[in-house]
Amino acid sequence: MLLSNSNNNLIISNTKLNKSVGGALFNENNNNSFIKLENVYSTTILDKFKEEKDNLIGFGLAYLQSPNQLYCSLISIPKELENGFYNLKEENNKEKQDNQHNYLKIINFKQILPDLSTLPQYFTAFAEPLARPLLQCIVEELAKQCFGNTFNMELTKNMSVDIYDSNSGMEEYSTKLWRDSAGFIVTDRFRYFEIKIKKENLINLFKNNPSLSSTISILPLNSQTKTLFSIYDQNISSFGRDDYLEFLFKLNGVTGFVAINNEDNQPLGYLIGLNEGGRILQCYAENGEIASLLLNSFILSNTTTIYSMFIRICSSEKENKLNEKLMEKAENVIRVCRYHSRIFPTNIQWSKIFILNIGANLF
Repeated sequence: MLLSNSNNNLIISNTKLNKSVGGALFNENNNNSFIKLENVYSTTILDKFKEEKDNLIGFGLAYLQSPNQLYCSLISIPKELENGFYNLKEENNKEKQDNQHNYLKIINFKQILPDLSTLPQYFTAFAEPLARPLLQCIVEELAKQCFGNTFNMELTKNMSVDIYDSNSGMEEYSTKLWRDSAGFIVTDRFRYFEIKIKKENLINLFKNNPSLSSTISILPLNSQTKTLFSIYDQNISSFGRDDYLEFLFKLNGVTGFVAINNEDNQPLGYLIGLNEGGRILQCYAENGEIASLLLNSFILSNTTTIYSMFIRICSSEKENKLNEKLMEKAENVIRVCRYHSRIFPTNIQWSKIFILNIGANLF
């Protein structure tokens, strides 16, 4: 992959996506990589004025969750190129084999656009823009790759993105650009946060419940139990995510636990995390007590002293009280804002999602 071998000033390592895939973003030495998943699409932006070895100046990556739902995982553009307006054309590249990974080249740049307000209204509404912000160019190209024909896309398709709050101190592109240029105009109904919490504070949250422990067993992730993870994942949403789960199972240092009902051996929830760095990727469960059992199993299985995760907060949900307690105990909290192009996704059982893998996936 061109990007993985390029010396460029794109900020990749500290992105939400890179955290959520344990650094396994690109296919280096034929290792397990996120970008090789069937439903992952990328757009690479090249600068025609630079030499080939350092002409990569923009990159976007998206995960197609369903035929109508796209999750924008990553867009990386140098800060100095955030402003201004660009025109791009498709670049023929020997690495390109299909529409899944496209290359575009900047052909011209405008610092400002001419004032078209005096032209007839139909022109300003329907005419092709003279140029676009680079962020918008990448989003539109990803949508075209994933959805094909984008005519009347706003009536049937939906795109979602997570960005750090503008006051968080994290370097990301302005909400104004995402909203006014890229079209992410719908604010999510939940609140999302990235938190870090000490091990001792986590342990103190989990009170032993003998009656629950006697009816539920917690099993580790292995070749015999991984099917149970997939079964429960399918209960959360109609999105097919088998290849995504297989990717997570193969991450270096991955640990997982699944809760099963002792009576019928059916899964009641699962957790996947990384031992190194204490990153908890995702935790879904029927209720907060089961989620607590899974979290407790994970933190007792390794020696990490601080854990990090993305959580969803909804004060109106009874079972979401667990996440409110996690927030109270956290020593570091960063707000994450989620936006959509058309609607809030409703075909997901959000009440069962406690920790979600923001950056890699919608949940």
